Amino acid sequence: MKSQDRLARRPIAESKQIYDKAISFLLLILAILIPLKFGVLNLDVASPLVPSDLFAIGQHLTNFFSAIFSLNLRSALKITSDLLSTPWPEEIAEILILLVFLLWGMKSLSRRSFVLRVGKLDAMMWLFILTGFAATILSPGFHSSMVILKQFVSYALLYFVIVHALDTPKQQRRILKYFLISTAIVAWLALYQFVLGFEELARTIREHIPPELQGDYLARVHRRRVFSVFLYPNSLAGFLLASFPLTLFYGALHKEWFEKKNLKKLIAYVIILPLACFISLLLTQSKAGFLTFLIVAIAAVVAGRRRFGLKPKVLLVSLLATVVLLSAVLMTPVGRRLIIEKGSFTFGERLDYWRAGYKMFLRSPIIGNGFNSFGLLYPRYRFPGTGEARTAHNNFLQILIETGVVGFAFFAGIWLFGLAAARSFVRDHLKGEKKDPLRETVVLSAFIGIACFLIHSLADFDLYIPGIAMTVWLFLALMVTNAHPAEGRRIQLTKRTAGLCTSALVVVCGLGVFYASKTLNANSHLVVAQAIAESTDPPPGYIEYEEAIAELQRALKWDGANHNLHLYLAHTYFRLKQYDDALREYAVADRLLRRFSPMVAHRIARTLLAKMEDAGIVDWAKVLEQFREAASRSPASPFHHLVFSYYLSQAGRLQESRRELQETKRLDPSGKQAIKTAEIVYRDEPLVDDLKRFIQTPPDGSPPAETHDPVRNED
Repeated sequence: MKSQDRLARRPIAESKQIYDKAISFLLLILAILIPLKFGVLNLDVASPLVPSDLFAIGQHLTNFFSAIFSLNLRSALKITSDLLSTPWPEEIAEILILLVFLLWGMKSLSRRSFVLRVGKLDAMMWLFILTGFAATILSPGFHSSMVILKQFVSYALLYFVIVHALDTPKQQRRILKYFLISTAIVAWLALYQFVLGFEELARTIREHIPPELQGDYLARVHRRRVFSVFLYPNSLAGFLLASFPLTLFYGALHKEWFEKKNLKKLIAYVIILPLACFISLLLTQSKAGFLTFLIVAIAAVVAGRRRFGLKPKVLLVSLLATVVLLSAVLMTPVGRRLIIEKGSFTFGERLDYWRAGYKMFLRSPIIGNGFNSFGLLYPRYRFPGTGEARTAHNNFLQILIETGVVGFAFFAGIWLFGLAAARSFVRDHLKGEKKDPLRETVVLSAFIGIACFLIHSLADFDLYIPGIAMTVWLFLALMVTNAHPAEGRRIQLTKRTAGLCTSALVVVCGLGVFYASKTLNANSHLVVAQAIAESTDPPPGYIEYEEAIAELQRALKWDGANHNLHLYLAHTYFRLKQYDDALREYAVADRLLRRFSPMVAHRIARTLLAKMEDAGIVDWAKVLEQFREAASRSPASPFHHLVFSYYLSQAGRLQESRRELQETKRLDPSGKQAIKTAEIVYRDEPLVDDLKRFIQTPPDGSPPAETHDPVRNED
C-alpha cells in the first residue's frame, strides 16, 4: 500500500520539479537580459538602435589572436555582436514574465494548496495600475498609453513571481550571479566605448541612424559621454546607481575572499565589477548621477557610523574633506564647464519642462492624462525657447501628470510600503545584530539601490527605461521577500475549482502573450518596410515601395491602433505621390492622436499642397488653414510659425506673413532653432534654403519666390 502511495506521489513530485526548473531557467534568462537588452526608452516608434560596437572589440581581439595563434575568431565574435546589437523590444520580457507567471500558477494549482503572499504593497501596485488604465481611456494617444500600461503590468507580475517563486537561497544566489555578469558586461562596454569605441560608434551612427536623429547621438560622442547599451548616458547612470550597491555587498557572501590566500579573487572581483561600474558612472558625465551618488554615500556613512566604528569627530572631518575636495574640482576649468555651466543649463531646461508639466497636471488633476501622454501634450504647453521633450525628466511629476493625484498616491504607496518593510531589518543590521549573509546582502543592496533610483528619479526618466524599471522591481521583490519572510495566507482549493482557475489562468496568460506577440509581429513588418523604403528612392524603386506598403499593411492587421504605423504608411504614400492615400492615413493617425500632434497637421498641409500643385490649382485657403492648425497646436514652436509665415507670403497674404514672422523671431530671435527643425523635417530640400533666406528678409510687396516641389527628398 505504501509503495502504491509513493508511486502515486512520484508524478506530482516530478511535475513540481519540472515546473521549478522551467521557472528558474526563464528567470535566469531575464536576469541576463534585463541589463543588456532592455535599456532603451520606449518612444513608441521602431527607430533603429545604435548598434553595439562590440563588433569592433571582435576585430581587435581577432587581430590579436590571429597574430599569436593564427586563428580566426571573427565569425564567433560576429554572432556575439549581432546578439548584443539587435534591438529586443520589451515585449520579449513581457512574454517571459507571463510564461513564468503561468508556470507558477499551474504548479500551485496542480497541488491545490499553496501560500499566497499579498500585502499592502501588492494592493498599492494593482490599484496604481487600475488608475493608470482609467487614465489611459482618456489619453490623447491611446496606443502609446497602452504600451506603458502593459509594461507596468509586467513589472507587477515580475514582482509577484519573484516573491512566490524564488523561495530558496540557491535560486536567489543564481539570479544575482547572472544579473551581475550582465552588469559587468554593461560596465566594460562603457569603458571600451570611452577608450576605443567612439570612432567606430560615430561611423555606425551615421550608417544606421536616420539623419534627423543623428544630432543627439553624435553630440554625446563628441562630448565622450558613455552610454553602453542604454543609448542615453543619464539612463546608464540610473542603472549603475541602482545596481552599484549590489556589486559592493555581493562580495560579502564570499568571506574566503578576504583571507590572504584568496585575496586575488577579491581584487579581481573589485576590478571587474564595483570599480568598473563606478568609473563608468563617472564617464556618463551625469550631473544628477554624481549628486545622487554623493547624497546616498554620505547618508550611508552617517547612518552606519556606529557599525563602521566611526567617531563623530572623524566623521565630521571626513565630510569636510569631501566638501573641500568637491569645491576644488568645481574650481577647475573642466569642472566648471562640465558640472556648473552645463549643469545650470540642463537644470534650467528641466525647470521649463516642470513648469509646462504643472499646466498639463491642471488639465486633469484627479485621474491624469494617461501614460506616456507628456510627449503628446508638451507642444501645447511648452514655454518659448525650450527644446523638444518626450518626458518630464522627473518620474514623480510625470506620474502625477499621467495618473493624477489618485495614481500618484498609489505609486508613492508602493515605495513607502516597500522601504518600510525593510526598515526594521536595516535598523537591526546597523545596530550590529548578525543576520544571514545572503539576506543582509540582498536587503541592504536593494534598499540602497532603490533609494538611489528614487532620488535620481527627481531629475530623470529612469522609470520609463524598461531595463532600469525591471531592475528596480526585481530588487523590490527580493528586498521584501528577505526582509519580511512572513508566511502568507494558505489557499485550499477543490479539484473542480483548481481546474477552473487553471483554465482561466491559461486563457488570461494566452491573451497576454498574444497581445505582446502581435505587437512584435507588427514591429517586425515595420522594420522590413523601413529597410526597403530607406534603401530606395522613387520612381526607380516604385516596385520596392509597393513591397514596403504591403509590409506596412500586414503590420496594421496586427496592430491597427498604432498611429506610428499609419504615419509611416502615409509617408510612403507621399513619396510615391499617392496623395489621396497619404491624406487618408494621416487623417487616421490624427484621429488616433486626438488632434494633439502639430507635426501631423503639418504633414497634412504639405500633402494637400503637393496634391494641388500637381493638379496646377492651389486653393490657398485650405492649405493655409492646415498650416495655421499646426502652429496653433504648438504655439511655442518657432518652426511651425516660420513655415506658416513662409506659405502666407507665397499666397500673397503679406501682412499676416509679417505677423507670423514676428512671432517666430519673438520665440527664436536668432532663428537657429526654427532652421534646425526645418533641416530635420525637410532634409536636403531646397525649401530649407528658402526658409533660411526668408527668415532674414521680411516679406514685402515683391513677387513671391518660385515655389519648390515639396515632395522631393521627403523622408
